[in-house]
Formats: sequence, C-alpha cells, structure tokens
Amino acid sequence: MMVSFNSGNKWYPGEGKVYIIHGSYNTIHPLSNDRVVFYEKYNPALPGNVWASYPQICALYYNFKQEFSFIYRYFYNASNNPLNRIVQDVESIGDYVVLLTFLGEVMIYGDHGTEYISATPLPESDVISVAFPTKTTGFVGSSKGKLLRTDDGNNSWETILADPHEPAIVEISFFDEKLGFALTNTNVLYRTVDGGENWSKITLPHRSQKEDIYHMVKKRVVMVDALRGFTNYDKEVFETVDGGLTWTRSLRIGNTTVNAISYDMKGHLWAVTTRGLIKVEL
Repeated sequence: MMVSFNSGNKWYPGEGKVYIIHGSYNTIHPLSNDRVVFYEKYNPALPGNVWASYPQICALYYNFKQEFSFIYRYFYNASNNPLNRIVQDVESIGDYVVLLTFLGEVMIYGDHGTEYISATPLPESDVISVAFPTKTTGFVGSSKGKLLRTDDGNNSWETILADPHEPAIVEISFFDEKLGFALTNTNVLYRTVDGGENWSKITLPHRSQKEDIYHMVKKRVVMVDALRGFTNYDKEVFETVDGGLTWTRSLRIGNTTVNAISYDMKGHLWAVTTRGLIKVEL
C-alpha cells in the first residue's frame, strides 16, 4: 500500500493509519469525507464457495472519525438466502442510502442506514446499477439494456428505455437533479438534461466492443462542472466541454486499461490503471 499526504505529489510505502477489512468486499461507496460503505458486488465469475463463505455480510458502514473499536457496524445483513440479497450497487442522496440487490430489489435506508424505510422488487431482473437524483425520483439499469424509473420514492417502477442491442447499463450518475448519464459496457452512453424525462443516445469516438461487466473496471462519468467532464472506456479517457453532448479522447496510456477515474475537487483528475495511478492537472 502506498500512502500520500499531499494530494499525490509524493507517495510513501506502508505509512499512515491502515485498517485491515476482513471479508470479501470489492466495492466502496463514499457517503461523506469520513463515512463510507463497503460491500461485496456480486461476481458470477468467482467460484460459488467464495460467496457461500460470507453469507452473513453484505455491507459495512465505516466512520473514520470514531475510534477503531467503533469504526464500523453492519449496515446490511443478508443471513437468509444470501444469494438473493448480494448487493449489486449502492447509491446515496442526502441522508438516504439505496441498495440494489442481485435479484432485483431496491432497498432504501434513512440517516445513513440507521432507519430502514422500504424495499421494492423490480419488474425486471438482471439489474446492476442504481441512482437517485432526488429522494423521490430514481433510476435502475439492467444488463439487458433497460432503464427503469420511479417517481414515487421506490413504490412503483416502469421501463422508460430499452436498447435493442441490449448493452449493459453499468453506471447511472447525475451531476445535479437535471443532468445525468447512463453508461453502458459499450461505447454508447445515454444523457438527460431534464431529470430523466428524456434520454438521448451518444456514441463515444471509439470502436464498439462490449466490456466484461464483471471485471473490476469501474466506468464513470466525472463532471468537473456542468460543462466539463470525463469518462473512461477501455484504455482511454474521453473529455466533454459541452455538458456531455460531444466527447474527444483526452488520455491514453499505451496498452493500459483505465480501471477507474475520479475528480478531487482541487483541479486534479485521477486515473487508476493496470500499471499505476495517474494524476492529471486540469
């Protein structure tokens, strides 16, 4: 492990406070600067006994301001029929946390998990991504190219988009209540500027090749402001300066896959690649 104390200008091996997290967690969702949720995103490529080894734990809640003995608690526990309740995606809006389970159940918790609010089964299976731009309006994407919407806070859902080519909608994100994106595992993304009422199809300037949705690659749209943003696809990072209408390639590091990107709100774009961490001054 490498630790940086100055925004990545210098890295130190093995220094700093490090906590070892036991379990099969492979995904993290930040709630704030000091609170995060770790969860185990289901991966059917893994042997079944891997998931059977951890039937009691699906998500952990961490508060890094507290002492170590109180730093975590079980956020979500699926002891009965654990395969049905494996966490597929986690989203948050204000004090609400939304969990999407493997077999299509949306679960909403209030106050960062202290109060259970509701759970609703979805009319579609194979759901893999979720986002709530407001506390009443939410979206779910499936591995079969469908996008679902709720306008009543998870009480009912309807299919609003069905791509005939069935690309997996691997990530849904909103910059604000109006501007949002639905990323697929191809070079296609969908864009909305009216809170999800209408979605336009946009093609990235790259050959269309489906990525393995169960790989550790995390595709994202990272918006610096309402006009400028970035998204990663395969070995490249694309940039927009018009709010996502058009995209151009801004980064490619040889034959290296870009696993994830992030913006630190201080003028730096970070790219996690298979050959190291890249920091880009914007």
